[in-house]
Amino acid sequence: MDYVTPHDRTWRPLLEGTHVSLGILFAVLILVRIVWRLTGGRQLTPEVGLSGTLSQLMYIVLYVLLAAESVLGFVLRWAQGEEFTLFGLFMIPALMAQNRDLAHTFEELHNYLGWAIVILAAGHAIAALVHHYVLRGAGSPSAGH
Repeated sequence: MDYVTPHDRTWRPLLEGTHVSLGILFAVLILVRIVWRLTGGRQLTPEVGLSGTLSQLMYIVLYVLLAAESVLGFVLRWAQGEEFTLFGLFMIPALMAQNRDLAHTFEELHNYLGWAIVILAAGHAIAALVHHYVLRGAGSPSAGH
């Protein structure tokens, strides 16, 4: 938002409100997904070898980063001294007084962590595609037909 609408009084509040509302939904989704994974909601045959270990490690890292990003988003908003609204349906009040220095620190962490998640998720997706289409395809009997 800082790059697209740094001082726009029309679009910035709409974009910020949408970002916060989607962040709340995302936090709930991540929490549900983690609980679902920990209670055996998704059981796949684990890969063996180095690629399986790296894949599992990447899943854990991404889940930890996603949870941390959600927590940072909530703490950032509270450090700004502002409440949350979920698409105007209900409000979560601010839990602390405004602290500009703390808010600035959490905003930077929230931004850096967000970009780290994007980069790691893209790398993970690329690795999965290479594994599926290149590495597995090369050894299959129907490769090249």
